[in-house]
Amino acid sequence: MKSWKKSVGIWISALGATWACRMDTWQAPETAFVVIDSASLAGNVDSVGSLRVQIEGIWLFSATEPLGAYPMGARIPINPEQVDTLILKAGVRESGLANTLIPYPFFQPLFLPFTASIGRIDTLRPAFRYYPHTRFWFIEGFENAWSYWGASSRNTASFSVITAPDQTFEGRGTLHAQVAQQHIFEIITLESYAVDTLRSSVYFEMHYRTDDTLVVGAYIIQGRDTLQRPLIYLKPTSKWRKIYINFTDFLGGATEGMRARFFVGARNLDSTIGHTWLDNLKVLSF
Repeated sequence: MKSWKKSVGIWISALGATWACRMDTWQAPETAFVVIDSASLAGNVDSVGSLRVQIEGIWLFSATEPLGAYPMGARIPINPEQVDTLILKAGVRESGLANTLIPYPFFQPLFLPFTASIGRIDTLRPAFRYYPHTRFWFIEGFENAWSYWGASSRNTASFSVITAPDQTFEGRGTLHAQVAQQHIFEIITLESYAVDTLRSSVYFEMHYRTDDTLVVGAYIIQGRDTLQRPLIYLKPTSKWRKIYINFTDFLGGATEGMRARFFVGARNLDSTIGHTWLDNLKVLSF
């Protein structure tokens, strides 16, 4: 028993000595860190509409290679000896899906010279801009007179533009719909848009808050035929949300002469009156 205890004691002592040696020679990785805790959109509201965005992550690149995609607030390790420029692309949830953080194609990337010290944490708050050649099909902020949307033939709900400051999302107006049980709320663009020559990305941006499930899609017009095609359903939410809906593939198979009228709608299946608020509706492409 004594010899066994003696052996264990020697083994523990040797382990301790080895660990102490490792602690003495261990060094922190030669790494700097970047934290991007918020991001915004800059620009002229008269040209691009609302600047309120929902950027939920950043795609990060060096001048020579991708460095990864990160959620907002993540501490991102950077090797300062290999990286002297950071390229940032704004990440959004495509069509609101949680697992689809994509670089939004209409926001310009930012090129930032990067000088950092090992172990230091730099905090960045980038402000992105739309590409100057972005084509806005329409921008509807429900300010003053609104002229891009109207009630569809299916609409049976009551809706209007509200202007009370404590009820609007931002600016001077927000669209508010009251949808009674078994009634349908549906607005549609007054104009139809040619989609048979599209060769690039098409997205629909919108702020919304709703008691009922929302549906967004388009009426596809081909000659005398019109077909309603829903693209996405949005769950009820008590908080205002911004969504970036990808219409590219949805409209990409258009044939000659095909046109589209966008719609947003909801149906109340509950026993109480449902409310829906909409603001800052945009369709954009290149």
